[in-house]
Parts: sequence; C-alpha cells; structure tokens
Amino acid sequence: MTRSPEATVRAYYASFREANWRDLIPDLFTEDAVYLNFASEQMSPETKQAIPWAGTWTGIAEIIAFQELLNANFEVRGFDDHTFIVDGDQVAVFGTLRFVAKSTGHAADSDFAMHAVVRQGKIASYHFYEDTFAIANAFRTAGSWTIDNGAPGAPPRTVPENGT
Repeated sequence: MTRSPEATVRAYYASFREANWRDLIPDLFTEDAVYLNFASEQMSPETKQAIPWAGTWTGIAEIIAFQELLNANFEVRGFDDHTFIVDGDQVAVFGTLRFVAKSTGHAADSDFAMHAVVRQGKIASYHFYEDTFAIANAFRTAGSWTIDNGAPGAPPRTVPENGT
C-alpha cells in the first residue's frame, strides 16, 4: 500500500533520527526529486557563499549530499513540526527548529515552512524555508553587521556579533 502524502513527509522527518537515513532516502524521494532549501532564482551569491547548502538539489544522490552537508554543519537540538496542511498530493508543514552551528558552537532558533508534492508515496518536490539571517548569524565568527532597511526616519541598525 502506498503511503499518504502526510505519512511520507512524516517518514522523511522521522528518518533524521535514524542511523541508516541514507538507505531510507530512495524509499522517500522520487529518482528525479527536486529539493529546494530556501532557494530561488533571485538567491544572491552571498547567500550561497554564507550558506553552501542553500540552493536546488536534484535526484537521490544530490539529496543525500545535501543531507550530509547539513549533518556536517548542524547539530539539531529541536525540531517541532507542529502543523500539517494536506491538499491532495501537496503537504505544507510549519514548525520550529533549534540547532547549533558545529563550527562556532552558536545556537539558533528558526521558524520554518515547507511545501512538498508527493507522488505515489514518494516526495517529488520539497521546498524548505527557514530564517536565513538566524542561520548566517549562528555561523558568523566575528564582527557586527550594519543594516539600513530604508524605513522612513529609522537610522541604520548595528547587529552585534551573534546578536539579533
């Protein structure tokens, strides 16, 4: 029996905790699956440089490479997928994520949203959105950022090292 779209996404999330997660990916994704991690045509080169796992990953081998890159850089301390919305073969998930950047030891929290399309019990398209500023900040090793958001009458704001 084919898994439902929601059960498929839940099985993928459960695989994060499994030692043999690499073996589970082919059962959870189509051969030509497209995995987007806060990627878009407009993604800046700076984003890709700061967050190398950002982008589009296509097919089983690239999805495994993506997951290996994440595992090498993150220690997930919390993952709460609190809301699932299902419409036919489409699944949207909302939740919160807590992680530690392995290179700096800095922790970060991020809300997330995800949209997947599931075909015959396998994920064909997966698009994950998270707080890229929180992620970049967790991996920042020194210095502050001065940000001018252009708000009328608002002065530029300096974000201290590992601050928010």
